[in-house]
Amino acid sequence: MPGGSPGFAEPSPFASSQNISNHGRNVAVSETHVFSGNTINQFTAGFNRIFNHIKSFGDGTCASAQLGIPGANINSKCPDAPEGVVTQSTKDCMSCGLVATSVGGPYWGLGDRGFAPFQGGTNVFSVADSFDMIRGKHDIRVGFGFRAQQMNVATNAFQDGFFVFTNLWSGDGTFNFVGGDNAADFLLGLNSLAIHDQTFQGATTGRRWKLFRPYVQDDWRVTNNLTLNLGLAWALVTPITEAHNRQANFDFASTAHRRPLATIWSPGSTLTAALALTWT
Repeated sequence: MPGGSPGFAEPSPFASSQNISNHGRNVAVSETHVFSGNTINQFTAGFNRIFNHIKSFGDGTCASAQLGIPGANINSKCPDAPEGVVTQSTKDCMSCGLVATSVGGPYWGLGDRGFAPFQGGTNVFSVADSFDMIRGKHDIRVGFGFRAQQMNVATNAFQDGFFVFTNLWSGDGTFNFVGGDNAADFLLGLNSLAIHDQTFQGATTGRRWKLFRPYVQDDWRVTNNLTLNLGLAWALVTPITEAHNRQANFDFASTAHRRPLATIWSPGSTLTAALALTWT
């Protein structure tokens, strides 16, 4: 789906010409086993996937390097790229476009959009089981839910670089941004902000985490008119990890500047109780 303006002109750093494609996949199987007239088990397993792919106008052109902008295109496919940069993508040329330049005010910018090229796939594997038995006045249900979640992403925010020009330097020289003109700062080459990012060990990351949720429920028919609904559930979310230890957090509480995700993010759990009365 083409979008944005033709060429490198862009109304914002995230709205230049692009091609966006996405597709979803899902499959599920279930089995209901009847042990008797008052005992049933239901089992379900499923898989869901959504994948998004975004390509910007200058993908693979090495436009920044061709224009002589140093340090913008760091992919080894581009001329004068630094050595040792890991890209980890065989489908897209990461950091091979035109640096994004935002002049602001009434002026449009120029360059490739942020977060492009982008590949993002989310996979969810799920399993659930419910065992239902009626005993006297009690309808008791015991079960669990499990989900294994994957988020695979190949991108960087500004992998070709990003220049922002305001009226800071041509104005009154304070951060009040009074007077001056954005275009004047641009023509003088005095930018207010410059960014270039490269994810540690490459642009590809794969985050992993799991959810466990066992539960028990009892619908107790106290009288012909009154039903007491009781329930108890426990949910556990495991710490997020990276598939190949390519992401880390800054730990302010220790001297370690980089530590694996799972050592920083503690697991989260919730115990939920439910009580309800139904009068018929």
